[in-house]
Amino acid sequence: MKVHILKTKDFSLKLYEEVLEFLEPFSLPVNFVRAKHTEVKYEGEQLPEDFSFEDAFASCTAYRNQNKLPEGDVVVVLTSQKQAQNWFSFYDMNGNLYVSTCNVETQLENIPLHCYCAYEIACNMLQNGMKLDVRNQTHTTNHIHQTPKGCMNDFCGTREQLNLKFQTANICPACYQYALQQSISSTLLAQIKAIGEKVRKEVMTCIELACTDLENIMYDKNSCILYLEVSKTEIKLKPLLKALYVFILKRLAIDGNGISVNTINDNSIEFYDIYNTINEVSTRLRKDKTINSTIDKLREDGAYLSKRISEINKIIQKQLPETIAKYYQVEYINNRYKIMLPIEKIELID
Repeated sequence: MKVHILKTKDFSLKLYEEVLEFLEPFSLPVNFVRAKHTEVKYEGEQLPEDFSFEDAFASCTAYRNQNKLPEGDVVVVLTSQKQAQNWFSFYDMNGNLYVSTCNVETQLENIPLHCYCAYEIACNMLQNGMKLDVRNQTHTTNHIHQTPKGCMNDFCGTREQLNLKFQTANICPACYQYALQQSISSTLLAQIKAIGEKVRKEVMTCIELACTDLENIMYDKNSCILYLEVSKTEIKLKPLLKALYVFILKRLAIDGNGISVNTINDNSIEFYDIYNTINEVSTRLRKDKTINSTIDKLREDGAYLSKRISEINKIIQKQLPETIAKYYQVEYINNRYKIMLPIEKIELID
């Protein structure tokens, strides 16, 4: 099986070569190849501005027919033209895909365009093979995740979710099993995940490089003050929210894994100590019984934990400059809450 990669005239030849160079090492079971005629045309001309799905897939089909490709081969068109509904990519469930770079750089930060293209190709190959139909409610409920799960099939309706998607190379268990049921081989799924993992590593490297000028985040255990080292900007959170944030910082500093509901279960004494200490220096004192009741909610109710994390992010967004706030907010990746700062940027002062 081959994936034939084409480009429209407007698409950068240099970027085209970078995408091929990125994908060519992944040769089994699918082989990514340069199209015989690199530049695809639509009815003798370019894809029109604000092109439709039909326009893009017609150019794929024309190339497929012209070159008598075997059934099962995939045709990809890379373009910088804008799709009418402003979708970055899509597939027709017949092995035809397109990926557009229009407006990508304004929506994605610290993500190289060749990584973006490669990741979109891999995701669309997965979704095309799974025959996921965006008009099918069962598919949109079970396998096109409206609420991100850290899966390559996350819908990503916001800029933040979109940026986060490129930091995961996971296919969730439900999607993985459904893909097998649709006759996608485990070797192809492994190849798709391997592409995603290579993208993830490059993206994370870019993010870390972009973080070099960020301030360390400091937490003074005695005064229970959370602040940025150089500017001394204090991040002011209510006791529970501060306890959660500090708990995440501590877990990241220890093993880099962040927290889940199970993390709180397994480390409830540690979390209680943090919460209780913050409570003691706070003007909003809470009774021990109330603290334990709140911890039980966090352990047992994922929605309650999610809401508290959302509150933290909203407060940080208001208190820190827009250009850096996202680096200090809590993200949800692979079923865990993390702060996207390198470990060396976290300092806990005794």
